[in-house]
Amino acid sequence: MALIAAPPVDIDGIHEPISGSLLYGNNIISGAIIPTSVAIACYMGHEWELSFRLGISGTFNFMIVFYVEHNILMSPFHMLGVAGAFDGSLFSAMQGSLVTSSLIRETTESKFANEVGTLSGSQKKIAKKIIPKIETKRNV
Repeated sequence: MALIAAPPVDIDGIHEPISGSLLYGNNIISGAIIPTSVAIACYMGHEWELSFRLGISGTFNFMIVFYVEHNILMSPFHMLGVAGAFDGSLFSAMQGSLVTSSLIRETTESKFANEVGTLSGSQKKIAKKIIPKIETKRNV
């Protein structure tokens, strides 16, 4: 009976009832999920109502009411802040990867990472000592 004609319920006291029955335009899936979540939320709300006065329940209620009244997720400043946080973590990871790759040596003295490339400065001195050894190993 509740799946078909249950009335909407105001879960958290913000005067926006949530309906889960088929008569209010829901399908079978949401008709099964929403009344279950409403029942759990009503029970939890009752538990929070009976809890100690300055607990976490007021914070949850404030967050829900603030979101409903201001729709903070659609604010362009919030979107820029989220994008900035993601970009900051991306750039931090890129910089950490760059520093790590410059500190950890991936080649040995007998093997260059780029044997075809040009060498300059002190690399030429090292190359004069190492390249003849590499060429003799290839010829063998």
